[in-house]
Amino acid sequence: SKTSTPPKNAGFLRVGVLLPQSGPLEAIGDQLVQAAKLSVYQLNQPQLVLQFEDAGSTEQEAKEATRRLLQLGVEVILGPLTADQTNAIAGLTRRANVPVLSLSNNPKVAQAGVSVLGHQPTNEISALLNYAASTGAQTIAALVPANGVGQEMIQTIQTQAQNQGLTIQRIVTYPTNTTNINAQLKQLIQADAAAKLLAQEKAELEAEHAQLGLSLIHISEPTRRTP
Repeated sequence: SKTSTPPKNAGFLRVGVLLPQSGPLEAIGDQLVQAAKLSVYQLNQPQLVLQFEDAGSTEQEAKEATRRLLQLGVEVILGPLTADQTNAIAGLTRRANVPVLSLSNNPKVAQAGVSVLGHQPTNEISALLNYAASTGAQTIAALVPANGVGQEMIQTIQTQAQNQGLTIQRIVTYPTNTTNINAQLKQLIQADAAAKLLAQEKAELEAEHAQLGLSLIHISEPTRRTP
């Protein structure tokens, strides 16, 4: 555990910070931990005490870390990072009457005692596709997480692409428990290369058909009526 005992003096606001400091999302968690520490330093509010616990990568780890934070007397919990972990701890925090400020980007995890502070991608997707259409783009591809947020992103992409007259070349999902998405990027690159080759072949075929059609017009004979 990366926890230190907060002071017990009255007047302190103890904030539990529940972020992954181990597992596949450790790098992201460490960056957020450093950002939280820097924010408190800049606020210069000595009465604000951050209590850090490692959320790990599983629901059980998040629940165990939450129990430790509640035992330490935190008054609000910032985190966790994922929707599954947020749902897992919601019952514990609700019974303790401790609000949760989840950093998940899935708005569906919002419930009694749980607010969502995470990034909401759907509005940005709409703006991005609108801009793509305004520049003359005709086809798009997307790489989205393989979770509930990713499904909402796919729905937004499909709807907005249809509204903007864009063709979806390919949508590839990637697992959320890894930071290595090279295989998924390769799929998108291969799809792009295949689409370009198909477009080239189509253009060549249409040109051949056009030439052949002209030739047929010149050599075709009038239709003879049967006597």
